[in-house]
Amino acid sequence: NLERAFDPQWNPLLIEEDAVAHCTPYPNPTTGLLHIPLKDIHALELVDLYGRILWQSTMNGFDSEYSLDLSPWPAGIYLLRSHKTDGDWISALLFKQ
Repeated sequence: NLERAFDPQWNPLLIEEDAVAHCTPYPNPTTGLLHIPLKDIHALELVDLYGRILWQSTMNGFDSEYSLDLSPWPAGIYLLRSHKTDGDWISALLFKQ
């Protein structure tokens, strides 16, 4: 939301606990299959630490969870970016063993 950027009360670093609870991927760390709750999630992106988008998908709005197989990528740290239906983004660090 562009309006938020000009709101002096808005803190872009503040993460709403409720939002995080509804999109926390598990298990984390993982050796392969990652389960991602999709409450109010429109799209997902898997990003490496260099900022490269490795995978992305738009959700159909009907599923409550998405399973992402991380086995094609090497062990390391990744970022899962979740685009919410209200336009906000939530990011989570993923640890692939």
